[in-house]
Amino acid sequence: MTHAEKERRLNDAFATLTHTLVHDYDFVELLQNLVEICKDITGAAEVGLLLADETNQLEVVASTRENGDLVETMQRGADAGPCHSCYLTGNIVTDPSIADSPPEWAEFRDAALALGLESVVAIPMRFRETTIGVLSLYGDHTTHLDERDLRAAQTLADAATISILHERVLHETDLLQQQLSLTLNARVLIEQAKGVLAQLHGIHPEDAFIQIRDYARSRKQNVNDVAAQLVNRTLSF
Repeated sequence: MTHAEKERRLNDAFATLTHTLVHDYDFVELLQNLVEICKDITGAAEVGLLLADETNQLEVVASTRENGDLVETMQRGADAGPCHSCYLTGNIVTDPSIADSPPEWAEFRDAALALGLESVVAIPMRFRETTIGVLSLYGDHTTHLDERDLRAAQTLADAATISILHERVLHETDLLQQQLSLTLNARVLIEQAKGVLAQLHGIHPEDAFIQIRDYARSRKQNVNDVAAQLVNRTLSF
């Protein structure tokens, strides 16, 4: 991707995030778009986004591939790995060689290497002293993230954080945890819907997610609403 194309994608991302400050929006779709744009702009092999639940445990809510092994690997990194450290400290954590990760990150290291992931940068989603999640960028042997790419990723993470916290500021109540809980619950529902489609049509869960998302987009519906209809068996395709 050329520099001009990156600038265009970045501007589009900011326009989308700004739109959420004044209009209703599909939270799942917003976060999914964020990780995909971040992957395009930085050239990362994979990108994941994790948000903290009410017990301060990080959960994967969006990733560039709806692959069970990839999501599980990201989750391992959230439990004991770079994302966990990033969330606790509120600072960027860079692991340029996953193969040389600390012993306590062994489960994450082994899972990441099995997927061909060789490096990771975990970027905090933080507003002042409050960290609500982590944006994680994974590299393989073809990935070369430069300082400009990382600044772009941090800027996207900051903008997304402001969008997430916006509702809390508007109403002057603690709506943040409610929004995060709703997002995590939505993710569970989507996983169930993927399972329904995968079983019915004998397809991979990743392909099932693409079908759900395409169906929602083509009919201008909420991804979560479509997932709920599939799980409740009030919709089939």
